[in-house]
Amino acid sequence: MRGTIGFQWPERPINRAPKVVSQMPERPAKLSLSMRKEEFGCVVYNPITDELYECNKSAASIMEHLDGKHTVDEIADMLAGEFDIESSVARKDVEDFLKKNIYMSA
Repeated sequence: MRGTIGFQWPERPINRAPKVVSQMPERPAKLSLSMRKEEFGCVVYNPITDELYECNKSAASIMEHLDGKHTVDEIADMLAGEFDIESSVARKDVEDFLKKNIYMSA
């Protein structure tokens, strides 16, 4: 076998393209992050990128509610109540978090 890993080249040259024997998906079917609560908020590990993130308490609260069951407005309302801030400020915090969140790194 010769050539690039992932392709099977014949022992003698022929006039056709190599056969692909394995192919990695462009994105994983499901991203599984590991999250551990800490006094300052939480630590999140992304196994796809092998990166570790430190999140403050508000980001940790947002992460806890990113379960596919809550809307942005619901998460913002929970954040506003938990940290005693205006709903508009909480919504902006949630939107900012989602724009630069760690899921986009995968």
